[in-house]
Amino acid sequence: MLFVLHKIFFYHTTYFQKLWAIYFVSDLEKNISFIIHGNWVGLTELFKVFVLLILLWIFGLFFPYLLTSKRMAVFLGFTIVYLSLLDIFTSYDEGEPMFWSIFIGLLFIGVLRVYHTRKRIG
Repeated sequence: MLFVLHKIFFYHTTYFQKLWAIYFVSDLEKNISFIIHGNWVGLTELFKVFVLLILLWIFGLFFPYLLTSKRMAVFLGFTIVYLSLLDIFTSYDEGEPMFWSIFIGLLFIGVLRVYHTRKRIG
């Protein structure tokens, strides 16, 4: 994750300089303060990308469990709740992303249903 952040935001410096680490930690502290005070609009791009990478990492760890345990509907429900909360508490307009999340999620649930049925049959 740190290499991706470096390539996006700190490409003009060498890898992991002391100044880079100090800036990154101070940015994290500032954004955590923004979250505590409810200043969602003040979040920096560095923090947003960092949180996105953490969420992708967690999803990567959680995805094999979803495939084997047939619990994709639970994940789809959490995704819809997350997008709804994001729409309520931020200035993010989630009309189209909500539609595509539900559409792709239901399509994926259907594909998994076919996969598990074929696996059970033979």
